[in-house]
Amino acid sequence: AERMSGEVTFNLQYAMNGCLSGLVAITAGCSIVESWASIVIGLVSGALYLCCSKLLVRWRIDDAVDAIPVHMINGIWGSLSVGLFAEPTLMKAVYGTSDHVGWFYSWGRGNADAILLACQVVGILFVVGWVMFTMTPFFWLLHYCGFLRSDSLEEVVGLDIGYTGGGIRNHRDNFESEKMEEYLKEYEHRQRERAYFKKNSDRGIPASSIHQDSLHGSSYHGRRIITQNMIESLDTTSNNVMGNNNNTRAIANGVENSNTSVSDNDAAAGDGHGDDQRRTV
Repeated sequence: AERMSGEVTFNLQYAMNGCLSGLVAITAGCSIVESWASIVIGLVSGALYLCCSKLLVRWRIDDAVDAIPVHMINGIWGSLSVGLFAEPTLMKAVYGTSDHVGWFYSWGRGNADAILLACQVVGILFVVGWVMFTMTPFFWLLHYCGFLRSDSLEEVVGLDIGYTGGGIRNHRDNFESEKMEEYLKEYEHRQRERAYFKKNSDRGIPASSIHQDSLHGSSYHGRRIITQNMIESLDTTSNNVMGNNNNTRAIANGVENSNTSVSDNDAAAGDGHGDDQRRTV
């Protein structure tokens, strides 16, 4: 932080996730590594966490809780550390054999036996392949059904509104952004729209709002993540939509007034014709 900003800062989230990364990394080899090796594993895990967390931000990968660097990256590192730091005496005590130990200890024996390290690499590759094979169709199905990620508008106004029932009034009080009011109005309109379709449509709620093409560029449920330009264009689009609605209402009011005038004239003409008939009689 000092090299980037010129100031020394303490980040509690980094500190806690760094500790958690160390716990994840030591899990695989906690019973077969010595104390000095556990310190090395923990230090490496903390550095891996910081590097991978910043890399995700640079690549713009959404991982709000840093689960990828904490659990995936350090889980891989912890598995590899077994193949590097497994101590022969502890291996004999825990597993009853010390034929294949950590690679660093193998060098101490005068050979380069890396069978245990190779087994760990094979296990990592198998887990990665298994997870990709089983979860890729699952996530693809979620994406196809529109459940993979939140609506981009809900991401802007706050997920607590859509998912936990947080009060919109509190958001209006806490946010001073001039655009937030319009975001909240559009969100309220979308909620009413969904309720209407849910009540009156046999096919259920549509996959997206009828306003999503103009306001959010087909970004609903992760089709395309909303961009800053799309957010900034909300004011112009909303004004155009409101202007069109006002013009439509004005035209409708004019037509209604014209119809009323015609009806009054017809009624007056009918009354005059009736008076003429009574005079003739």
